[in-house]
This record gives sequence, C-alpha cells and structure tokens, in this order.
Amino acid sequence: MLISVVYVNWNSTKYLRGSIKSVYDHTAELEPEIVVIDNASPDRDIASIVGEFPNVRIMQMDCNVGFAVANNIGARAARGKWLVFLNPDTIVLPGAFDTMLESGLSLPRVGILGAKLYNEDLSLQLTAIRAFPTIVNQVFNAAILQRAWPSCWLWDDRALLRDSTTAAPVDGISGACMMLARDVFMQVGGFCEDYFMYGEDVDICYRVRAAGYDNYLIPNARIVHYGGASSKRQKSEQWAVQWMMRSRYLYFTKTRGTVYAMMFRLIMGCASAVRLILIHGTAVVCSYDRDLQYAGEKWKAVLKWAFGFGEVVLPAERRRPTRLERGSA
Repeated sequence: MLISVVYVNWNSTKYLRGSIKSVYDHTAELEPEIVVIDNASPDRDIASIVGEFPNVRIMQMDCNVGFAVANNIGARAARGKWLVFLNPDTIVLPGAFDTMLESGLSLPRVGILGAKLYNEDLSLQLTAIRAFPTIVNQVFNAAILQRAWPSCWLWDDRALLRDSTTAAPVDGISGACMMLARDVFMQVGGFCEDYFMYGEDVDICYRVRAAGYDNYLIPNARIVHYGGASSKRQKSEQWAVQWMMRSRYLYFTKTRGTVYAMMFRLIMGCASAVRLILIHGTAVVCSYDRDLQYAGEKWKAVLKWAFGFGEVVLPAERRRPTRLERGSA
C-alpha cells in the first residue's frame, strides 16, 4: 500500500462524499486506501458512505475524541507508506497526489508536503501555508493586511504567490491537506493530542522541522477547500475563536515557554480592545456590514479569552467527555 488517505469527519458527510469521489477519480492508478474516522457525528449519516464506497474503511468513535486523536487513530489503522490527512470539505484536482508523491520521493529530507488550496470560485487561499506563529504576526493577523501586503515577512506566503512550479520550503502547512511519510509521522509522535481542535497542524509542522526535515509547498498540486472560502463563511462562533486562542496559547507554552505564552495572552487582549474601538468607530461612519459584524464578534471573543471572563464552553457534542461524564455514562 503506497498511499493512505485519512479523513476525520464530524457532520460533514455531504462534503465527504464529494471528496472521496475526487480521490478515486483522480488517483485511481495509485490505488489509495481511504480511512474515515467519524467523531460521533450527530447527523448519523456516515452509514450512507459505506453503501456508496464499499472499499472505504470507516471507524466510528463513541464520542468526539478531537481532531488530533482521531487522525492518530486513522494513521495507526492505515497501511500506506505515505499518509495524507485530508479535510472532508475538499476536492482533489487531477494530478495533485501524484505530484506531491513524486516530490516526496525526489526531494531531500522531506517532512510535510502541502498543496495549493483554492476557494470554490478557484481563487487562491492564503491560508495554505503560514509562518510559525509569533506574538507579532498574531497581533497583526488580519485579512485586510494580508491582502494589502501579501508578501510581508509576517505571514511569509511568498512561496504561495510566486509564479513557479518548483517545490518551495515553508514553515507550516495547512491541516486541510498534508502528505508525509509514515516513518516521519511516527518518528515525531504523530499529532499532539493535547490539542482538541485547531493548532495541531502548526504543532506537527514545527516538530517535523525540529527533527531535521523540511516542509514543502508543491505548487502544481491543487486542492479545492470549501472551508476557507471567505471570512463570511468561516466559523464566527465565539467558542471557535476562543478555542483557536487556547490552541495558540498551548503552542507558545510548548515551543517558547510559559512566560512567552502569558505575554501573548496579555498582548492579544490589548490588541483586541484596540481592534474593537476601531471597528465601532468605523461602524459609526460607514454603518455595520457583515464583515464588520464578523470582525466585532471575533475580537470580542478574543477579549473574553484574554482576560478570562465569559469564556464560551465547547458544545457538548464537540468535546471529549470529562472524567465525571464518563463515570456517569
């Protein structure tokens, strides 16, 4: 078995069906193995996948074990020499996996390989690669700034924007599509299970680099990723924003120490207060539109997280049960 594709599904069967079809349609010669970990999806629709794709292996969890844990379970169950971690809300375009695999077999000290990600309208997603997080690039993390200065060192997406077909070394690869050798994955210990959701992709990219490998963007590999179509389609719920902040705090604690992580929390709190003032000032002059409303919700959530008041708890169906809950089950 050369390639195993691992999906983690949570209420995404509609997208998953199309993604699996695209894998079979465009990588048939590789005879990929497909493993789906269903994280106790409330919609209970995963059974329909079995009837449509009988060769797909599906493992159903009793509860939502989180993205990192589920991917590790899928990796252990998979048999391929190369592992592809693919989001359900993706479409694999022709030649993507072939090109990535060819690069993986030819480049030196290969760590994680990533593809170019595109929105539904085939516009480029700037989140396909990313610089490793720092306090500075997190404070200035704003779509308007990234669009205005796309090649700025803060987000380091020059490899994504240049007109080249050559593989380019980068810091981080989006978890929407990652390919790496099983040996490398096992050497670094897989995904860190301290992360429930968000941040586990950056963390494993960091550990792969620390182990002496290089992560690469493969420009000729193309994937459509519905999840990042625009800020208006991204999750704006306060719990999602706060869990992203928690994941960043964990990442900084692991990689830079507790003091740096605490500085990150304090500075992000101050930055969110400034952002909210600017947002409300803009709204007075220009009136609220959907983008401003989204930004306001986001930075309110960051403010709450930073100063520890009104934190939103992850919905019960999207979290692992606590020790008390497991004992009463």
